[in-house]
Parts: sequence; structure tokens; C-alpha cells
Amino acid sequence: MSTVVGKLFEAISRPDKVLPYLRTLARVYWSIFRSRDLTQLCDTTGGLIFGQRYLEWRYGDSVIKEVEGSLMKLDTDEVIGQELIIYGVREPITTSAYKRELERLKRTCDGEITILEVGANIGYYALLAASVLGERASVYAVEPDPDNYERFLENVELNGYEEMFETSQVALGTENGTGTLRLSSNCNNHILVDNPDNSENTRQVETVTPSSYFDSQEIDLQSVNVIRMDIDGFECELIPLLEETLAQCNPIILHIEIHPKEEEAFERLLRTLEKLDFKICSAGRNHKNLQVEYKNISRNVYTELIMVRE
Repeated sequence: MSTVVGKLFEAISRPDKVLPYLRTLARVYWSIFRSRDLTQLCDTTGGLIFGQRYLEWRYGDSVIKEVEGSLMKLDTDEVIGQELIIYGVREPITTSAYKRELERLKRTCDGEITILEVGANIGYYALLAASVLGERASVYAVEPDPDNYERFLENVELNGYEEMFETSQVALGTENGTGTLRLSSNCNNHILVDNPDNSENTRQVETVTPSSYFDSQEIDLQSVNVIRMDIDGFECELIPLLEETLAQCNPIILHIEIHPKEEEAFERLLRTLEKLDFKICSAGRNHKNLQVEYKNISRNVYTELIMVRE
């Protein structure tokens, strides 16, 4: 707070330091208005409020846009929808690395390429994989939240990808039954929790263990080439359960977003990945490219990782 107050007093007492910024900002706004592409205002001062209102005024509740080679129906009141409407991409460093590794896999592997999507959300990465791999893609996708799942199915159908996808409205968990999904205001930040607070917004969802899911789908573990997982911290519990599966898959791309949780579980996750000889080929966070090894992966904030094993 003291920093903010200090900058405010500096602005009042030293207008010479503030005027260049204001002139630049004015030029930015003027160029946006001249281009008539007001969606760019979402990335300037006050963008979160003005941008959402503008997107809702221009597109209504939702709009269909081409995103990374596939059509997607996007909600204007969701952060992920707003980001894709404005930029046409999210997590650009990770997206670029994932596409690069998928294209390499397409060149070096023969026949069908099997992908496991854990936490498919509305389908951004699943559709990207289908677009890159084409008819060779065989995608097994799970998404527990009914709202996300419905939109995910819409996006699959928009592109005529039904033959490539096997979808299930479940969460992969530590046991078969039901679990508690803690809901976030952002549709891509829901997470399974054991002991939710009474004040939290939650819903009950079906859970299945990885082995039960593989058996029900008749998935040959040795045929899995790609596993993508974004489950907001639950990967610390789930990946050790997938150790046997990961050991059998070769070659394989592992795309995960890891969130430091309980320290012991997080260290066990990293030991499992290192033991399985996964090499980090891309690490990103907040649009930044990180140069990391296992020993210096952040224990404080999330990291987007693309890992490979030949």
C-alpha cells in the first residue's frame, strides 16, 4: 500500500514523469479506436471491466471463433473465453511447445496417436491436438464439471471431431465413487478437494481411478503417446498413481501444469517424474519462458511443463 501511495504522490509532485506515460496511453487508445477493433481495449487500463462489457455488447453471451486451427464456442463472461476471443491463444509459450512436440511425434510415429486428456475443460488443448494430428488422433478425454463438459462436447461437434474422441464426464481420482469438486469463478480452476470449507461453492462429481478408467475404455497402456493434465494441484495425488502407466508409454509427451501443494506430495511428484526419466523441454508461467531443471522448479507458484521421454 505504501508503494501505491508513494507513486501517487510522485505523480502529483512530478508531472514531468507522468506525462510521457499519459501521452503514450492516449496514442494507444487513439490507434485502437481508429482500427475499430475495440477488443484490444481489454488489454489496456481498466480492461477487465470495460473489456467484458464490450465483448458482451458486441457478441452477446457467446461467440464462435477459430482458435489454433479449430472452431470454439466461447463465453464472453469467462476469463478463458475472453482471452481466446481477444488473442486467439492462451499460454502462448506452452501452446507453441506443445504444438512443436505434437508435430515431431506425428513425423516420428506411425499409425494412430493416442492422447489422454485429464481435465479437458472446454477443449482448448484437446482440439489443438486434434487439429495438429488430424485423423491419426485418438483422444480419450475426461472432464467432471457438467457445464465445462457440455461446452467441450459442443466444441468437438463444431469441428466434426466426434470420431476422434471418447469423452467421459468423470474425474480421475484416488478411488471409485463420488468426489467434491470445488468450483472457482473461473471455469478452468475447479479442483477436487477432500475437506471443503462450508462456505465454498462445490458440487459432487463421479470419480474413477486411472486403472478403472483404462479398463472401461479398453485402453492399451503401451499405445498412449500423450498425457495432458491440468487439474489445479490434484496432479500431486494422481501422477504417482499413473507411474505404472507412464513407465509403459514410449515415446510419450507429458503436458502438465503443476501446483505446489503439500510439500511431501509435491516432492514425491517430482521424484516420480525424474525416476521415469522425463526430460523438461519447455517451462512457462504468466507468458514467461523459464529455464528450469527438477531441482529449481518453483515450490511456491504453478509451472506449465512440457516433458518428453523417447
